[in-house]
Amino acid sequence: MMAGVTVCDARFHAGLNAPGRRAKLVWYALMHSGLAWAFMAKGPAGWLVPGLAAVGFIAFERRWRELLRWELWVGC
Repeated sequence: MMAGVTVCDARFHAGLNAPGRRAKLVWYALMHSGLAWAFMAKGPAGWLVPGLAAVGFIAFERRWRELLRWELWVGC
């Protein structure tokens, strides 16, 4: 599970700081592969840790509009 969470969080951070829409889409799609990995390892708890980390990081940087981007949710 920790490997999936680490992959997910690293790719989320890369997607958050990506310069364009296409780059964001690629990094967020790769983030969802890490989420799937964590989910397969631990079930719904595998989504809880990276999800809370992502929301906490967005709140810390006050980038709430990032939650409205379609690129973030396309892998769901």
